[in-house]
Amino acid sequence: MVKIMILSFTEGSKAIPHFQNIVDIHSSLPPILQSLSEYNPIYAGGYPMSLVFAPRISSQLKIQTGYYHDYDIYFPTQEDLTGATSKLDTHLNTANGNRYETDNAITYKFNQPTSTEFPYLAIQIIKRVVGRPKDILSSFDFKNCAIGFLPNSRELYLHKEAPKLHLDKKLDVLNPWMIYPPEDTITDNAIIQLMRFKKYCLRWGYSLSEQSLNLLLRVYKEFPDIAIHQNQGYTATGGPYSGIRFIGTINQNLWSAMAPLLTANEHWSDNFDYHGKILPSSGNSMYAETIPPTGENDEPF
Repeated sequence: MVKIMILSFTEGSKAIPHFQNIVDIHSSLPPILQSLSEYNPIYAGGYPMSLVFAPRISSQLKIQTGYYHDYDIYFPTQEDLTGATSKLDTHLNTANGNRYETDNAITYKFNQPTSTEFPYLAIQIIKRVVGRPKDILSSFDFKNCAIGFLPNSRELYLHKEAPKLHLDKKLDVLNPWMIYPPEDTITDNAIIQLMRFKKYCLRWGYSLSEQSLNLLLRVYKEFPDIAIHQNQGYTATGGPYSGIRFIGTINQNLWSAMAPLLTANEHWSDNFDYHGKILPSSGNSMYAETIPPTGENDEPF
């Protein structure tokens, strides 16, 4: 069994020279988020990844827009999780919010009419995964986003390869379990996993690592006809991404849509286009975005 290396750092660590800036940014978040502090929240994924890697603007207390859109929050115990959801429920009326629940997560959205940058506050409470930060992050699909921040103890957790991968602008897989479809069936999970490769490369200016490219090529060789369809929703089930939803804007073969990402890779060879689905459409592009699965807020890819 391969041991996944998740490192931890505390405030003052020389390895994270802008740690105080991370603490300051988090301290400036809306009161609704601050009200969860008594429940030992573990922020993981896009938001803490942005705290570590994203460029800053203005007073350095703001992260440049476009790097994250919501807050995914985990908890060390079921008691903390229950307390946090009860607290957020009390804000629903006073903060003009709404709530959507699945078996795996609860998504809250609160309007912020005074904010031009973030007109709403989206919070996703993960129910399915409860426990230690290292165990939570080990379940993530990419090493790059296996990053967590614990504001109470001012601790930062990240995969040991995440900083170098970011500097090298490479997206590398950690535990992309959604991409392995059973037998000969392509599931929504597999489609969403493919979309997430494209999303992270576009958002962060990454290219695929050799390991990521090889994984995609293995899937392509076996499943060349994966397609997305206009106005069809694709929703992840199980794992830390449960409830993530994508909406198609046009009918297209997924591999032709991903062609620029594949063919631009330094390890690409035209011989890898086993089925002729990639090269003829190399000018296509695709953007995938995660959104709360409320239906009315679906965003396109």
